[in-house]
Amino acid sequence: MVAFGYMGKFVTQQKGKSSSMKKLVIVEPNPDVREMFRQAIEQTTNEKWEAVNVPRFSEARGTVEDHLDARMVLVSLDAPTQRGGQVAQEIKQAHPELTVVLTSSVDGESLASKLGLDGFLPKLDFLSMREKILQLVA
Repeated sequence: MVAFGYMGKFVTQQKGKSSSMKKLVIVEPNPDVREMFRQAIEQTTNEKWEAVNVPRFSEARGTVEDHLDARMVLVSLDAPTQRGGQVAQEIKQAHPELTVVLTSSVDGESLASKLGLDGFLPKLDFLSMREKILQLVA
């Protein structure tokens, strides 16, 4: 079993510097969940990922615009408002070349599909998360 905890370790990079790491934008208000996703993706792919952390939905689109070289964008659904679904859909429509994935602790697979997103990652089911990560980064 793999346990995740917030270790305060985020890979950061100054603007203008290049990196050989893959970049991941995580739109999620909870810092523990952001770190969990970064660690899960690194452990599943056996690669280091640069995490660009976005704690507020209002910053999501601008941050993505600044990081169009991202390999993947994860956006929290934020049930019950589902504001994250709208933000994810707007990002995907503006940048169809990006892999945009909805995340939630409730089932959001059908909503992600309906919104035209690339996938859904469950926050609470690590085994399902690993399988879906492998599909998304393939």
